[in-house]
Amino acid sequence: MKKPTPSHELEEIKITIKDRNVIATHYVAGKYFNHSIAKCHPSDDFDYSTGRDIALKRLLCIEPSISVTKLKETTPYFNNLIKENF
Repeated sequence: MKKPTPSHELEEIKITIKDRNVIATHYVAGKYFNHSIAKCHPSDDFDYSTGRDIALKRLLCIEPSISVTKLKETTPYFNNLIKENF
């Protein structure tokens, strides 16, 4: 069964760090909806901003070429949606 499309007024995305992974979790009306994970390769230096951007793009199905920073600047709703927890 396909999940219903969430209402923007009840959405929240929490960004968390666990080990060398950045996890973006999407909640609707306080309940889990879906998530994505950006894993840092063992030979790379961990960078939170890069991991956050990758996890958000995967979660929201955004083209990799689109800048999350630019999206934040042009979409006020986007800033209210994201809660960074670490």
